[in-house]
Amino acid sequence: MDSKNIPKGDNYSLQIKKLARAMRGKFYLEAIFIEFAILEDRTSSLLRHLNMKRKSKLMFNPKIKVLKEVANYTDYKINSYKLGELLIEIDKWRLDRNKYVHSLVRNNTYSEEELEDCAQTGKQLVKNFSRKVRLINDRIDRAKNNKSKV
Repeated sequence: MDSKNIPKGDNYSLQIKKLARAMRGKFYLEAIFIEFAILEDRTSSLLRHLNMKRKSKLMFNPKIKVLKEVANYTDYKINSYKLGELLIEIDKWRLDRNKYVHSLVRNNTYSEEELEDCAQTGKQLVKNFSRKVRLINDRIDRAKNNKSKV
């Protein structure tokens, strides 16, 4: 089935299932690619909710930099979610991920354990970041709805 024809929420669930399947099958590079795609999507979602639509179209690294600045905002109590700490972990994971992805064409070697560790870390980051983004986005939506009722 073409994922372009799947509603966004259903596609997200599908990607989470694919991630679980990749991890069970020890297809760690595939898992890492899925994790990266989910994390990038979640950064875009948060930026759109913050009315930073132009910034949501940036590449992943610049999005992370923008969100690190936003993490201390008191608007919508974003600072209470400790997003900055998680973004630092995501950025560190991104660098590890890049090392493995770029080593594919450079003939560098890495162990299965290193790949598994990166995939496991990414899976946990996806879980934590997705949860925080959902909570923040819900808070922003509630605040916007309350303003529109006034």
